[in-house]
Amino acid sequence: MAEACRRQRIGSAMLAFIRAETARRGLGRVDLNVWLFNRDAEAFYEKNGFTGYRLMMESWV
Repeated sequence: MAEACRRQRIGSAMLAFIRAETARRGLGRVDLNVWLFNRDAEAFYEKNGFTGYRLMMESWV
């Protein structure tokens, strides 16, 4: 199902709405989290103007 929904510009439209709403509210930026293994998501967000600025790491004990 998810594969059938890809490449229809739905995600890009959602990001455009989020950006417009963020600007309307006077906020300065949009932050999001992406799993390191999810290269498709990383590429999608980079294509839509996002850049990485922080890497969070954890250790399970």
